[in-house]
Amino acid sequence: ELASGDGDLERAASLLRLGACLDDMNEATAAQYFHASRAVRRSDEALAFLRRRHARLGRRASGPTMTLHEALVALDRLEEARATLAEAVAERPDDGELALYASGVALGSGQVDAARAHLE
Repeated sequence: ELASGDGDLERAASLLRLGACLDDMNEATAAQYFHASRAVRRSDEALAFLRRRHARLGRRASGPTMTLHEALVALDRLEEARATLAEAVAERPDDGELALYASGVALGSGQVDAARAHLE
Protein backbone atom coordinates (compact mmCIF):
# COMPACT_ATOMS: atom_id res chain seq x y z
CA GLU A 1 0.00 0.00 0.00
CA LEU A 2 2.86 2.37 0.60
CA ALA A 3 4.04 2.08 -2.96
CA SER A 4 0.56 2.51 -4.40
CA GLY A 5 0.04 5.58 -2.21
CA ASP A 6 3.02 7.17 -3.96
CA GLY A 7 1.49 6.38 -7.36
CA ASP A 8 4.04 3.67 -8.14
CA LEU A 9 1.68 0.84 -9.03
CA GLU A 10 4.43 -1.18 -10.73
CA ARG A 11 6.35 -1.29 -7.46
CA ALA A 12 3.16 -2.00 -5.51
CA ALA A 13 2.40 -4.96 -7.77
CA SER A 14 5.92 -6.33 -7.29
CA LEU A 15 5.70 -5.94 -3.52
CA LEU A 16 2.29 -7.57 -3.43
CA ARG A 17 3.60 -10.51 -5.45
CA LEU A 18 6.42 -10.89 -2.95
CA GLY A 19 3.89 -10.77 -0.12
CA ALA A 20 1.70 -13.36 -1.83
CA CYS A 21 4.73 -15.65 -2.21
CA LEU A 22 5.82 -15.22 1.40
CA ASP A 23 2.33 -15.82 2.80
CA ASP A 24 0.93 -18.18 0.20
CA MET A 25 -2.34 -18.83 2.06
CA ASN A 26 -3.25 -15.14 2.34
CA GLU A 27 -6.09 -14.63 -0.11
CA ALA A 28 -6.30 -10.89 0.44
CA THR A 29 -2.69 -10.39 -0.61
CA ALA A 30 -3.07 -12.66 -3.64
CA ALA A 31 -6.19 -10.78 -4.72
CA GLN A 32 -4.52 -7.40 -4.18
CA TYR A 33 -1.57 -8.57 -6.28
CA PHE A 34 -3.95 -9.50 -9.09
CA HIS A 35 -5.76 -6.14 -8.96
CA ALA A 36 -2.54 -4.12 -8.83
CA SER A 37 -1.14 -6.11 -11.74
CA ARG A 38 -4.30 -5.56 -13.70
CA ALA A 39 -3.99 -1.82 -13.12
CA VAL A 40 -0.54 -1.85 -14.75
CA ARG A 41 -1.67 -4.13 -17.60
CA ARG A 42 0.07 -7.25 -16.26
CA SER A 43 -3.04 -9.30 -15.62
CA ASP A 44 -1.77 -12.26 -17.67
CA GLU A 45 1.28 -12.49 -15.42
CA ALA A 46 -0.85 -12.30 -12.27
CA LEU A 47 -3.35 -14.80 -13.65
CA ALA A 48 -0.54 -17.27 -14.38
CA PHE A 49 0.64 -16.81 -10.79
CA LEU A 50 -2.88 -17.49 -9.47
CA ARG A 51 -3.22 -20.57 -11.68
CA ARG A 52 0.07 -22.01 -10.40
CA ARG A 53 -0.95 -21.19 -6.86
CA HIS A 54 -4.31 -22.90 -7.37
CA ALA A 55 -2.61 -25.99 -8.82
CA ARG A 56 -0.22 -26.15 -5.86
CA LEU A 57 -2.59 -25.33 -3.02
CA GLY A 58 -6.10 -25.93 -4.35
CA ARG A 59 -6.32 -29.50 -3.11
CA ARG A 60 -5.58 -28.41 0.47
CA ALA A 61 -7.68 -25.26 0.73
CA SER A 62 -10.54 -23.57 -1.07
CA GLY A 63 -9.12 -20.04 -0.92
CA PRO A 64 -6.78 -20.32 -3.92
CA THR A 65 -9.67 -21.63 -6.02
CA MET A 66 -11.95 -18.80 -4.99
CA THR A 67 -9.28 -16.17 -5.64
CA LEU A 68 -8.56 -17.61 -9.10
CA HIS A 69 -12.28 -17.80 -9.85
CA GLU A 70 -12.77 -14.16 -8.87
CA ALA A 71 -9.83 -13.08 -11.03
CA LEU A 72 -11.21 -14.96 -14.03
CA VAL A 73 -14.61 -13.35 -13.53
CA ALA A 74 -12.97 -9.92 -13.29
CA LEU A 75 -11.35 -10.58 -16.66
CA ASP A 76 -14.69 -11.72 -18.12
CA ARG A 77 -13.39 -15.26 -18.65
CA LEU A 78 -16.66 -16.67 -17.39
CA GLU A 79 -16.51 -20.13 -18.95
CA GLU A 80 -13.00 -20.70 -17.60
CA ALA A 81 -14.14 -19.43 -14.19
CA ARG A 82 -17.11 -21.80 -14.23
CA ALA A 83 -14.96 -24.77 -15.22
CA THR A 84 -12.34 -23.98 -12.57
CA LEU A 85 -14.96 -23.84 -9.85
CA ALA A 86 -16.81 -26.95 -11.06
CA GLU A 87 -13.57 -28.93 -11.14
CA ALA A 88 -12.65 -27.83 -7.63
CA VAL A 89 -16.09 -28.71 -6.26
CA ALA A 90 -15.84 -32.17 -7.85
CA GLU A 91 -12.36 -32.69 -6.35
CA ARG A 92 -13.37 -31.41 -2.89
CA PRO A 93 -16.98 -32.54 -2.35
CA ASP A 94 -16.69 -32.31 1.45
CA ASP A 95 -15.32 -28.74 1.52
CA GLY A 96 -18.11 -26.72 3.11
CA GLU A 97 -16.46 -23.36 2.46
CA LEU A 98 -16.09 -24.15 -1.24
CA ALA A 99 -19.67 -25.46 -1.42
CA LEU A 100 -20.96 -22.26 0.17
CA TYR A 101 -18.91 -20.15 -2.25
CA ALA A 102 -20.14 -22.18 -5.26
CA SER A 103 -23.69 -21.83 -3.98
CA GLY A 104 -23.31 -18.06 -3.78
CA VAL A 105 -21.88 -17.94 -7.30
CA ALA A 106 -24.79 -20.00 -8.63
CA LEU A 107 -27.35 -17.92 -6.77
CA GLY A 108 -25.75 -14.72 -8.07
CA SER A 109 -26.35 -15.91 -11.61
CA GLY A 110 -29.94 -16.90 -10.91
CA GLN A 111 -29.34 -20.65 -10.71
CA VAL A 112 -31.39 -21.35 -7.58
CA ASP A 113 -31.51 -25.13 -8.03
CA ALA A 114 -27.73 -25.34 -8.55
CA ALA A 115 -27.18 -23.13 -5.49
CA ARG A 116 -29.37 -25.43 -3.41
CA ALA A 117 -27.58 -28.52 -4.74
CA HIS A 118 -24.20 -27.20 -3.60
CA LEU A 119 -25.54 -26.96 -0.06
CA GLU A 120 -27.08 -30.44 0.10
